[in-house]
Amino acid sequence: MRNTWLWRTFGVALLGAAVAFAGLASCRSSPDRPPAATPSAVPQAASPALSSVPSAAERERAYADLVDRVTNVAFAPDSPAYDVRNVDAFLDEVVAALHAGRPVPAERIKAAAAGFRPAASGVKGYSRAEVDAFIGELTDRMAQLP
Repeated sequence: MRNTWLWRTFGVALLGAAVAFAGLASCRSSPDRPPAATPSAVPQAASPALSSVPSAAERERAYADLVDRVTNVAFAPDSPAYDVRNVDAFLDEVVAALHAGRPVPAERIKAAAAGFRPAASGVKGYSRAEVDAFIGELTDRMAQLP
């Protein structure tokens, strides 16, 4: 019985104070005060600086697309050519960097490409023309990443 009396006395008083404090009383519809603007009712111009910033989903998609491209690239066997292990190790490094959200700088790509070893004599490796073309594509796409 005692707890019920406390709740009725103080609970109702607290509820009334909360309503009054929050401005939910009848003053909101008072003719002296204009209605409060809601965020959806206030038009907002899109900021050019903010609209050019890619969303996290767009950034993630761009990185995933490039990871897919690097992972699925295929080079024709050729002789003379680049050593398969050397090219694959670099491409694995690129995929790891992209998974970590870090684009590979153009300088690093060019340095790695310049360091590709030729395949051993008589051993088929990756076509130099195809690898060089892909390295150019990779450099361009890295520069476009958000």
